[in-house]
Amino acid sequence: MSKTHRHRLLGISTLNAGIMLVITFVWLGLPYTFGDEAFFIKWTALTKKSLLGIDPKPDPEEVLFVDISGSKTIIEQPNEFGQPSPYFRQVITDRTHLAEFLSLMAPYKEGIELIVLDVLFDQPTEADSSLQVSVDKLGDKLLGITQAPTPDTQPLVIDFSQSAMASYRTTQGAFMKYPLLYEDSLVTTPVRMYELLHQEQLDYSGTFFRFERGISLRNPIVDYKVRESDFQMGTDLVESNFTLWSMGTLLESRAFMPDEAMAEYFKDRIVIVGDFVNDVHNTPFGNTAGPLLIYNAYLSLADGNNIVSVWWVLFLFTGYWLISWRAFNDIEMKLPADLAKKMNTRFGRIFLNTIDDAFLLILMTVLSYFLFRIHITILILLVYIKVAEFCWDKRTLLKKAAT
Repeated sequence: MSKTHRHRLLGISTLNAGIMLVITFVWLGLPYTFGDEAFFIKWTALTKKSLLGIDPKPDPEEVLFVDISGSKTIIEQPNEFGQPSPYFRQVITDRTHLAEFLSLMAPYKEGIELIVLDVLFDQPTEADSSLQVSVDKLGDKLLGITQAPTPDTQPLVIDFSQSAMASYRTTQGAFMKYPLLYEDSLVTTPVRMYELLHQEQLDYSGTFFRFERGISLRNPIVDYKVRESDFQMGTDLVESNFTLWSMGTLLESRAFMPDEAMAEYFKDRIVIVGDFVNDVHNTPFGNTAGPLLIYNAYLSLADGNNIVSVWWVLFLFTGYWLISWRAFNDIEMKLPADLAKKMNTRFGRIFLNTIDDAFLLILMTVLSYFLFRIHITILILLVYIKVAEFCWDKRTLLKKAAT
């Protein structure tokens, strides 16, 4: 190989690695994932957490999960003529019970970190006025949710001093990413939680989010730190595990718990209130309650899983450069003589070369997740590198034919 040709290969490999890096950031910036990503997200996460046991958890004392699925009521809905009818009904959260529970926490709000109320109040009821009074008592300690605006979206009947979007997109019906901005303009609940709990105002402008720790991916993949298997149904108020409490049980506790004990119970906790039975979503770890998705998305931000580090970018660039160098130098895997002879056909060589590149990209996404807790895409990069390699080979053949 001449010195000029070697320099040319170094330059094209560096350029190609840069292009692959740009493709990675563009693909990771999308609000949804693709089939190949979903497959590797699921199995690399399962391998790391379940098989290898690399599964750090937050402190159970930092969060209180409250289930409202047992506190429901029925309201009448309008019929096709717009008139309320007893034959058209909807099951909703009992707002009288919810107002009592929020009022229960109000005296201890200074010790509470944040209350996230994952309930959508888009239908009016007779109890709304009392619920609004309870909401106002908690002020900015309470974070409500809103829904994605559509032509059919009903305005909320409860006003919150703090609220955020709780919508996301799915991939093949499965939850993978929680966008930091919904439709590039509406702040989502995990982000608002991060801002309130860390007292940090994020910069939403530009291609990336800007945290004090660095720039962030706009649509990070959620790392499930707390899963359904981590829960135990609470029967003892002194248990120190990830426990799911019924709102009714906590309301009944007022009869025997003194104020000091109740204040200590809520102290320094994030209180997540929502329906853990009916509001379920498909994830790589099975069905997961909606309030738990929000909490895990927040934990991913709090632990910095979304931050683009210099070391991660350097890791990606180095890997892409090595893949590019192999492709443009026609470096192939070494095979046993018998197998090499059998595969020494046009399609056999293409197959082996494709498998070779795919293995390296799979290895990169596994290492990226294990070392930096960020998944990368596979299929689009594999397609790109094969197209780039094909164009390079065609150029080389045409150049030789011309000489």
